[in-house]
Formats: sequence, structure tokens, C-alpha cells
Amino acid sequence: MNLANFFKPQKIAIIGASNNPSKIGRQILDNIIASHFRGKIFPINIKEKKIAGFKAYASLDDLKKQSLSKCLIIVAIPAPFVALEIERGAKLGAKNFIIISAGFKEAGSEGQKREEEIRAIAEKYKLNILGPNCLGFINNVNNFNASFSETTNTSGRLALVSQSGAIGSAVLDWLKEYNLGLAYFISLGNKAVLNENDFLQYLEKDKNVDAVVFYLEDILQGQEFVRTASQVAQKKPIIILLSGLSQAGEKLAFSHTGALAKESKVVEAALKRAGVIQIKHLNDLFNIILLLKNKAFYQTLSSKVSLITNAGGLAVLTADAIEKAGLELADNQDLLGDAQAQDYYQALSLKLKKKIKQNILVLLTPQTNTQPLQVAQAIVKVAASHSQSTIMATFVGGKTVSTAKRFLLENDIPVFSYPEQAINSLALVVKNQQARKGLQTFSKPIK
Repeated sequence: MNLANFFKPQKIAIIGASNNPSKIGRQILDNIIASHFRGKIFPINIKEKKIAGFKAYASLDDLKKQSLSKCLIIVAIPAPFVALEIERGAKLGAKNFIIISAGFKEAGSEGQKREEEIRAIAEKYKLNILGPNCLGFINNVNNFNASFSETTNTSGRLALVSQSGAIGSAVLDWLKEYNLGLAYFISLGNKAVLNENDFLQYLEKDKNVDAVVFYLEDILQGQEFVRTASQVAQKKPIIILLSGLSQAGEKLAFSHTGALAKESKVVEAALKRAGVIQIKHLNDLFNIILLLKNKAFYQTLSSKVSLITNAGGLAVLTADAIEKAGLELADNQDLLGDAQAQDYYQALSLKLKKKIKQNILVLLTPQTNTQPLQVAQAIVKVAASHSQSTIMATFVGGKTVSTAKRFLLENDIPVFSYPEQAINSLALVVKNQQARKGLQTFSKPIK
């Protein structure tokens, strides 16, 4: 499917736009305006003359004189009326739609019939339809927010595709908290027409995207997805959090988006063959994103890990995590509890004099003489001239280490609250590289 006009429309019509700020149609309109969309905007509401300063139209039929081939139509009205408006728009030449409305297959047999009707209309007129039961999408590449998500993110090179609007919103909020950039956010919803395959194919060719992260409750057209993923994984990492693999999770997924998950072992094996980094916990999703912000993680990684620490107990816990994750402890340098920033700087510099690829995890707990921010600054200074090695940090604690952790993140050093997070995330990337055999390097890091 051609999604160029879907993501970069010249016009937008919002069916269900309103002067009531609590209505979803108005929230979407406000987001479109706030994102400085440069094209024409057509609010559709039979009861209004003007909405947010724009002329309101009673119906799509009032736009007959407009060419709608490059118009994105967003539908936010009750489910029973959606199919009529989709077909009305299609007859006027529109090809691209977002159905925000819920009340389709996730709502029972009547909703299933409505969704099948939508699919039939799409097939008849060859339409691109996102949803139903979705948030819409955000395109930061072109400064365009066609969603009702309140979160605004800085522009970056990560694409987030989520079947759950709520999970997607949570990840967006987390990215914003850590100032991690986003190129696209796509809320799939029920996937009546467009699904993960369509968007992965589009994102493969988009030069503004360096990595693609999925939250999925099922995978449609699995063989096609695996085939596409294996091609994309040669160029940029694909990370998937797939839920609904347990019987209880599958039941909830169906009631949520109508999703039907597949047998877990088959799915895991297929994704592994495709070179996908598959994760099993939401926390891992965040941690993997942190790793992929750093350019060092795009080269072939060693399975050995070196530690630099001011806390012997923390090093013991980390060693346990390393062995459990299937990695190998290379060495441990204990700087003792009174270690200063200069001690960390010297230890890290000395270790990096070895002209070899290595993984170094810097551990810190706040003790009487500890200087968290100065240690963070020392790590960044050393790392700037040693791109061959992968450097991570685990700063354990709360308020005392918060500023230092933010400084590390702002300078693309992955930092974690617990050593298990760092080690498990590293192990996922290392094992993915091993599974991909000859396809061991990606093109560039996320910005």
C-alpha cells in the first residue's frame, strides 16, 4: 500500500470535530493545530458553523469541490455511523482514513459485523484505514499530530507502533521524561485494514527512522511479517513486545482489540529467525531503547562484561545477573566506598586503553564521599573518545543520583537503576546478534 499521502496529507477532514473541548474530535483538532499543520483543515459537524476558528461543514458532501485524493479523513463519531462516512469519503475520492471510534470487533458480534463492513468498503475502493479503536498517529518528521494523545515528544529517529493506545501513551510519556526523540507513533487499534506489515514496509524505506519498536497483541499475516522483518533487520533493529501468549493474556487481548494471538513457541522461533529482538516485559522495552541510543551498540558485541564499582555487594549481584543471562564476567575493579570521580575516570581510562571491543558496566551507589554527577561527567568524557567499546552505567539510589542519571542519558550513555536491567538488556542484544549470524551490524544509532 502507498502510505505517502496517509502520513503527509495536504488536507485533513475531522468528522466529529466539536467546540466542546472534552470531545475527542476537538482534542484531535487541537493537536493538529498545535503541531502547525500547513494544509487545509475541514471540521465536519452538522450542528456548528465554526470550530476553533475554522469554517465547519455539515457533511463531507460539502467538500465536493475539493480534491480529496490527498486528504486524510479522521472519523471520531459513534460506531454505527462510521461505515456510511467512510463510503461517502471514498466516493468523493478520499483514500486515507483514521477511525478513532471504538465499538467494533472488540465489542462483540455487532461490532464484528461493523468491522467487516469497513473492511469490505476498503477493499472495494482500495482505501488505507488505520483503526478502528485507535489513537491515530504522530508524524514528527513532518510536524504533524493526527492523534488525541496529549503527549508531545521531541523529534527523533525511533518509530513506535502499538496495538494498544494506552501502552503507546505510556511509552510516549516515558520517552518524553528522558528526552528521547520520536519519529513516528502509530496506534494500530483493531487493524481492520492497515496492520503491522504495512507500517513495517513503509518504515523500512523511511530514512528518518533508525529503529522500530512494536507492542503487539497478535501478528497478522505472520509469514509476510517475518519475511519483511528479516529484510528490515539487516538495516535497522526491530524490537517487539508481544503479549497475549498465555491463555489468560490471549483472552484479555481479544476483549481489548479483538486480537487472537498464536502459539508462543512458534511465534518466538519465527521472530528469532527473522532477527527481531523479542522482549517479554514492558520494562525491557524501555531498557532496550536506552541501549540503542548509543552508537556502540550497533557494532558486533562481546559476550564478556567488565565491572567498575564502588560497592562490592552490588558487584556480586551483577555477577549473578551476568551468569544467569548467559554472559561472562571478564573482570571486576572495586574502587571501594570512598571512590571519587577521579578514581572512576582513571579506572575507566585504563580499561579502555586496551584496543579491543568490550562491554563495561560502571556501578555506583551513593555513599558518604560519592560524587554522582562528577562521576557521570567523567564517564561521558572518557566515552567520547572511545567509540569502540560499549559503556553502560548503573546508578543505584534515588534523589542523590537522579541528576547524574539524567546527565548520562542526555549524553547517550545508557544508565539503569538496577544491574539486572543493564545485563538483561545487553544479553538480548548480544543474543540477537548471534542469532542473526552474518547480519551483525546496524547502520546507525537512534538520535
